[in-house]
Amino acid sequence: GSNVLTDTMIYLRNIRNYRNATAAVLPNYKLVFHGAAAVERTTTVKSNSATTTGVHGVLYELPPFDFDVVSRTEGVPLAYQWQPCRVVPYIGNDKNAGELALGQARHEDDKTGSSRMITAQTLILPVASQFLPAPLRPRYARPSRSYLEIIQRGAQEWHLDQSYMEYLSSIQPSNQQGPEGRLLQMAKLTNDNSLPLRSVWFRQR
Repeated sequence: GSNVLTDTMIYLRNIRNYRNATAAVLPNYKLVFHGAAAVERTTTVKSNSATTTGVHGVLYELPPFDFDVVSRTEGVPLAYQWQPCRVVPYIGNDKNAGELALGQARHEDDKTGSSRMITAQTLILPVASQFLPAPLRPRYARPSRSYLEIIQRGAQEWHLDQSYMEYLSSIQPSNQQGPEGRLLQMAKLTNDNSLPLRSVWFRQR
């Protein structure tokens, strides 16, 4: 979601301690929105009749304290829950570096039994929410224009695959501008001394 943009992590979450941040792809998942973003398991993601490789974002390592900060500010366990996952890191080039890295990882896994995939954590909707009465379950809803723009800016910042950026561009936002951009701007005005950080998937040290 919006954590893919550096400014979100710097100014809204005030996370300061990280290492080994890199673009990464989460295969066999898709990006979904219920106002905010989450991921769900799937077999393919389609964009303009083209199948992309999964959900692209950023992987980085966090010490336990900062991991807990992300949990609290994301509303875990009520709004989200953590889901173990396997991602493939890559160096973005605005073309197809993620797709190539994923193909190589799968080839290595099939041929040698070893893989460059890394175990990480991602955020999903709480499993318990499916047992709530229908009116109380999270509903799929288009993202606000401001929220979607933040995700697109993060994708550009990390030079994610062109096919994935095209997929993001194909998402139709709601008619609401949304408060996310204004909140981020306000946070930047009041907190300009933090160190850089980017995020989507989290790996504890």
